[in-house]
Amino acid sequence: MDGGVVVDRHLGTPQGGPLSPLLANVLFDEVDKALEARGHSLARYADDCLRLRGQHQGAL
Repeated sequence: MDGGVVVDRHLGTPQGGPLSPLLANVLFDEVDKALEARGHSLARYADDCLRLRGQHQGAL
C-alpha cells in the first residue's frame, strides 16, 4: 500500500507469505551462529528476533 492505494509488487517476497519465513531462516542462520559465538543469547523465529540480556542495563 502506498498512500492508501494498493500497489502491485513484482519484486521480493510478499509480507506474510509462506516463502518469507523460510528465506529468513536460511539467511539468518549464519548471523545466529556468529552472535552465539560472541556470547549473545537470542531467540528467533523466522524474521522475528529477541535478544536476551541477563541485566536490565544494556538491554535498551
